[in-house]
Amino acid sequence: MIDRKNITTPQLCELLGISKNTVTKYVRMGRIPAPVVVGGRNVWRESEVLACKDMWFQQARKNVHMKKVA
Repeated sequence: MIDRKNITTPQLCELLGISKNTVTKYVRMGRIPAPVVVGGRNVWRESEVLACKDMWFQQARKNVHMKKVA
């Protein structure tokens, strides 16, 4: 079963610990997916956002490991 849960901008900000301005910046940079419009509101697919968050975490762990090796 595919998870189709959508989250709002305030929920996204809380989930990622970032501000609305940072959300806009990250969308422009491609760090998070662009929202989809549902019922006139911007929403994000929770599964896509969590995948990005996991990728950031893995990248951060990789960077820490690289610093320890150097």
